[in-house]
Amino acid sequence: SEIQEKHFFWLELGLQTAHDRTAERINRCYPYAVYENVMKELCERNIKVVTHLILGLPGETKKDMEESVHRVTKSGIWGIKLHLLNVVRGSRLAETDPDYVPFPSMEEYINLVCDLIEIIPKDIVIHRLTADAPRGTLIAPSWSYRKRSILNGINQELSRRGSIQGCRISK
Repeated sequence: SEIQEKHFFWLELGLQTAHDRTAERINRCYPYAVYENVMKELCERNIKVVTHLILGLPGETKKDMEESVHRVTKSGIWGIKLHLLNVVRGSRLAETDPDYVPFPSMEEYINLVCDLIEIIPKDIVIHRLTADAPRGTLIAPSWSYRKRSILNGINQELSRRGSIQGCRISK
């Protein structure tokens, strides 16, 4: 908190999901309650927090991902990073679930991200909307290396919808 008084900075927390059942599956090694306690302490010290969420974790539904966004946006975060799960060679997921594909199409991912943007409050800074892996290690989704196409697709879909960040939040 002393540094915060003199310098602008934020702390990034790799939560990945708000669901403990998924956290166990991906070996996150701590329950959501730990995140909640840390967020409370950081907020009391006026420290800005950016929370990372991974979209497309095995076993998670669209509803689960929306719930993760809802929970973290109510926790006092300053920013959020949304990551597309990439299955890469040499990872545990590639060994245990070699045929797993988080999103069958880029369009499905784009639509999900747009839905999530609509439920993220306008005062929260969105730092990231996707993630990519080097093509040489990427297994799935096969299109995820096309980061510019994904970002352009998100922008086009938001424009098509006439949509903006936070527009689906009830007042």
